[in-house]
Amino acid sequence: MYKKLHFLVIILITSTSVFSQYNYNAGFDVVYNILNTKCSNTGCHSATSADALKFDGSSASVYSSIVSQTPANAAAHSRGEQLVWIDQPYQSYLLKKAATNWFDSDLALPAGEPDSASHAGVGLSNVEIEYIRQWILNDAAQTGLTIDTSIVNDYYNVNDTGRIAFFPKMTQPAQGTGMQVRYGPIFLRNTPGNNEVEYMLMRQINFPSNMEITGVQSSMSSMSHHFLLFQFPDSASGMAKLVGLRKVSIGTSGIVTPFDGNKNLIAAWQNPSTITLPTGTAFFWSQTSYIDQDFHIKNYTPITPGTSGIVPFDFYLNISYRPRVLTDNTIEMRSQLVNNATLLLLPNMVTTLPYKDPSNGNNEHRYIWMLSSHTHKFGTGFNLYKYDNTMSGGIGDTLYKGTYDYANGIDLGVYDWEHPTVEYFSPQYDMNMLTNGVICQTVWNNTSSSIIHFGFTTSDEMQLFYYMYTLQQPSTGINEVTKPAFDFVVYPNPMNNTGTIAYTLDNASTVSASVVDITGKEVATLKNEKEPAGTYKINIGQDKALSSGMYFARVSVNGETFTKKFVVE
Repeated sequence: MYKKLHFLVIILITSTSVFSQYNYNAGFDVVYNILNTKCSNTGCHSATSADALKFDGSSASVYSSIVSQTPANAAAHSRGEQLVWIDQPYQSYLLKKAATNWFDSDLALPAGEPDSASHAGVGLSNVEIEYIRQWILNDAAQTGLTIDTSIVNDYYNVNDTGRIAFFPKMTQPAQGTGMQVRYGPIFLRNTPGNNEVEYMLMRQINFPSNMEITGVQSSMSSMSHHFLLFQFPDSASGMAKLVGLRKVSIGTSGIVTPFDGNKNLIAAWQNPSTITLPTGTAFFWSQTSYIDQDFHIKNYTPITPGTSGIVPFDFYLNISYRPRVLTDNTIEMRSQLVNNATLLLLPNMVTTLPYKDPSNGNNEHRYIWMLSSHTHKFGTGFNLYKYDNTMSGGIGDTLYKGTYDYANGIDLGVYDWEHPTVEYFSPQYDMNMLTNGVICQTVWNNTSSSIIHFGFTTSDEMQLFYYMYTLQQPSTGINEVTKPAFDFVVYPNPMNNTGTIAYTLDNASTVSASVVDITGKEVATLKNEKEPAGTYKINIGQDKALSSGMYFARVSVNGETFTKKFVVE
């Protein structure tokens, strides 16, 4: 009945008030100086040129002539680009012109679109091009500090062998079937105890028409902790977040969380994967849509002589779509996020609490496709049930068991609060919200000496669950969700001294398993043998202790290799 998709819906709200962040020390003044000194004397950008774009004017006049302005170039205009598109460097024609023939192919002009010969002698350096890109990425503001020149300089001012390469570009969808959105790069140093950060970033998406989103695919840096994708239901909600990179934090200067604003969670990833919605369903997005992106990264790179220890983190998102046709009978996929903000957990005590979906009682049927859950570090159990007022506490049939790995059909025996399991229903589960609904029951073991309340840091707690549903049962038969030929789970993750790899074989197979570090060096050989069909668990760290850091569990089945990252604290 249950099928697994390569994607984890998680709500990971972590304390980032002490995390590293950009040390902004420059802004548009640096960009203006680059344009004014290296571009204003060329034929097409000087005061004597008939071209309206002039870089030898005042800072204010140059800014107003490039930001949110339509390019005169017909090809760029037809692509919907702007000279400088706030927060969107890869739709900014000025940056593409400045970075002509640069190593980053995302900033290359399209084939067949020649660059002006006058740019050949400009010779902007890697550092100068990156200054412009980071300025655009972080709000393209006229005033204020939006560029960390130190981290850019340190990244580029090492030789090529010592510089950590940019994350490889993901293949784009075929023309007319989708589009690609790139997040970064976000530069992050490996500074012991201060090598982690989480940013929000709003993006405007322009489709050829109103669209049905049928799937989303991710590709991300290996040290990425998670990526959350939200969609704003209207332009006003999206434009309210047009402020560049927003660091997730709780402090005296204010609170920034992934839940800020009026938006819906669409998907979340901890590993690259593809989400394909059930046949006959789709997300409905308007021609101009706004997305919010939460990117949580941590730099585990070993610091060695001749290297900067700086990683350019990136995330690529492919959005698959088809034009919205009112007569095609596609059913809209929706989401429901339920959060108990009134928690009170007494110290040194195990607490069990139910919490009902506030939508219970609505006069509608919801056909549930997936379910998932979330707590913080004190959470030890999380089940979801069909609400039944004839039963004690309203706890009816079990819908979701938090200790069960639905991907491999294994009961892990523990609730992995940082990597909660996800359940998919095929066919979708028919829930009469008027007479029934959804209720959760959560268990926490508060081992601290303090009262714990609801909050966004891991020292606080949460009781949250999330599900996707439609208001009609798709009529195309059973909604199969893509299941990989082989999958496995590593838990707990992060782990302290020991952990487990669990998997299921449908057929007799030759299996080898090992652990490699972030440099690719094998640090532990765990298994190499032929096994009959069945469920298996392999211990990690029992024979050889692993030092703290990031690792990859590598499992090969009949010669095909699969990899999952995990962290040892």
